[in-house]
Amino acid sequence: MDETGVKTKVQRKNSELFNNTKLGKQICHICSEKGKMQSCIVCNKASCSMHSMIVGIQNPNRICDECFREETLKSMSSINNLHEQLSNEISTLADKRNSNTQTLNKSSGKIRNLQKELQDKEAYYQKKIEDLKAKIESTKAKTSSDLKALPEIQKETLNIEMQTEMTKKKLSEVNVNLITAKAEVEIMVKERTSLFAELNEVTDFVRSQVPVKLLKQIICNPCYQQVRHAFVQMFRLIVPIKDEVKAANIKSAPNRKGVCTNCTTF
Repeated sequence: MDETGVKTKVQRKNSELFNNTKLGKQICHICSEKGKMQSCIVCNKASCSMHSMIVGIQNPNRICDECFREETLKSMSSINNLHEQLSNEISTLADKRNSNTQTLNKSSGKIRNLQKELQDKEAYYQKKIEDLKAKIESTKAKTSSDLKALPEIQKETLNIEMQTEMTKKKLSEVNVNLITAKAEVEIMVKERTSLFAELNEVTDFVRSQVPVKLLKQIICNPCYQQVRHAFVQMFRLIVPIKDEVKAANIKSAPNRKGVCTNCTTF
């Protein structure tokens, strides 16, 4: 038992009257021996010098063996509790250290992966920067060549503009000619329409002047029935107009006597 614990007990009981008190010829409460006894600072009971001890070097007060044993057991129990508490804390810290170690290992792996990825990206972007620089240089060279060729391009542009103006003039002339041609075509269409009208009139006149009954004398009966329903072209091939009927009959009679002029059958 340490000196501080003993002092705490002394202060708790406020037993300053019993400090350094020497009892003469009392009985030891442990061995029942009579003689010069000392008072225990804890229980205030008389105890002999064999069953008591000095509290400390600087403290002449004494404590009996029973109180010393009890205090020692209490101290040991507190030490055991402290030891158990320290063991628990140590195990907790060990578990925490293991978890931190695992977390650190995972973080280290992630850091290594990130470093590798960073290196790959740095190499990729470095290559990309070099490619962009090369493109910029080629663009600059092309731009300089284009600037050199710019006067020729401007000259060609002027020539193209002049050709465009000439083409526009020619197109305007062509448009004028086209308008004239359209007017002439309209006139020709009108003339064609009038000619068709005259032709229809002539056709109607010819159709009305053809002597269909006279055809019965020079063609057979079946052909005559067909001729009655045929067109004007068929009439022209078979007989001439009204004024030439007699002349045609006179010319064809000696050579084709008894023959149908349409089907050439007897």
